[in-house]
Formats: sequence, structure tokens, C-alpha cells
Amino acid sequence: MTEKEYLYWLCHVPGLRAEKMERLLNETGGFRSIYYMKEQELKACHFLTARERGAILSEKRNLESCTEEYHRLRERGIDFITIYDSGYPERLRELPGMPLGLFVKGRLPEDQRPSAAVIGARGCSYYGREEARYLSRELARAGVQVVSGLALGIDGAGHGGALEAGGDTYGILGCGIDICYPREHTELAERIGLQAADHGVCAENTALSCQFSPEKQDYQRPVRSGDRGGGQEKERFPDYGRSGSGAGKGCVCSSRTRYRSLKRRLQ
Repeated sequence: MTEKEYLYWLCHVPGLRAEKMERLLNETGGFRSIYYMKEQELKACHFLTARERGAILSEKRNLESCTEEYHRLRERGIDFITIYDSGYPERLRELPGMPLGLFVKGRLPEDQRPSAAVIGARGCSYYGREEARYLSRELARAGVQVVSGLALGIDGAGHGGALEAGGDTYGILGCGIDICYPREHTELAERIGLQAADHGVCAENTALSCQFSPEKQDYQRPVRSGDRGGGQEKERFPDYGRSGSGAGKGCVCSSRTRYRSLKRRLQ
């Protein structure tokens, strides 16, 4: 197996954030070595919590299924782009705590072109939503790539404004690349150029990407006890927020309510 395949496995460990993955890599020197770490070796990594150590050990039994899934990604129109690949976004590469791997449908934003992240609250006011739509529309008309999170509220308005102007817009997801969440935005995802429901291929000028393995649930969607990757996903909210805002060279924030949720995305 290659190092990339072991990294793919590591990305499946529930609740393990990118910064912890990087620290494990620094400790061991390779992703294969991380997989073969014993329980006592993991305990010696004091930056890991007991739950994170347990999740790593538990996920080892899924290595074979992860490897099979990895080799089927292309059939599903998904690319797994790591921080060691030339296609990884340079803007993300420069920031701390960025994901070591991205799951991508379509084409990522072009590094040489200007881009802006348009983000904000889900429970926004009508004024905030229209403001985000207007700003995104004008940015797109000026040739700026608009990046957002495909969420309700400000994010959806940002994508919509860019599409109205015929511009390029990109979605950074807080769930698996196969999942269109919220379902209310299935049509929006299709307008962006995706056929999310049947794993179709993106249009040339758009993409969805995320740092969570394809089957991951939304970071804040309620899930039943026992669902793989379940309730821990909201702990990755800062990772999702950093990826979304970090993918743009500039960041436009619009919020008329729920300031706390917006603040968390900008941490």
C-alpha cells in the first residue's frame, strides 16, 4: 500500500482533526507508521485524547474496506487530493491546521485568479441574505471566484448570486462529498454543476470539495447513536470553517443574527 492510501484511511478516523494528524505524522514520519502504532505508542502521544486513541485503534479494522473505497473513487467522479499533490490549493497550503486531504468533485478554484469566501449565519435576516446575494453577484461579474459552504442562509445566497452573474462558485462541505446537505439545496448543488444525487461529474468551472470521507454525515446534523462518524462531527466545525474561509483570498462575512455561529467559522 502507498502512503496516500494510508492517509486516506487516516481521514476516516472519526473526530481526528487535521492538526492531530499532522502531529502524528511528525511523531512517526509516515502514515503507514501511524497505522501500525500500538496502543502504548498512542498513549505516549499526550496530545491525543482517550477517545481519539480509541478511534484510531478501532478504525484499523476498516483498512481493507477503506482501500477498496479508495480505488473506486474515480468511478464515482471523486478525486482525493492531498497536501503533497500539486493540485492542492496553494492558499490552503499556506495556512496552519489545513486538511491533509481533500475529496473533490470537479475542479478546484484556480490559484492565479482572485477568489472570495462569502460566509455567514444560517439563521440570517432577509436583508443579510439579499446583501450576500448582491455582493456575490458583483464579485462574480468582476471575475472573482466565489467560495462558500452550500449551507442555508448566507452561504446559499452567496452561491446563488454568483450563479446569477454566470460566475464560478465552489462549495466547501461540512459533510461527505456524496451527501447533499441540507436537502433543500439539492437544486442549488445541481445548478452549481453537480448531480449530487447520483454521483455525477461536476461542470468544468465548478466544484464541491470537503475534507471528510465520502460517507461522513454533516458536522451538525443529528444522527442516531451508532452511526459511523456520528455525533463527533460537530467537533470538526472549526476545520470546516477554516477550509471555507481559507480557500478564498478574501473573506466577505454577512450576518444579521446568530453572531456566535459566524464567529466560530472565523476562528
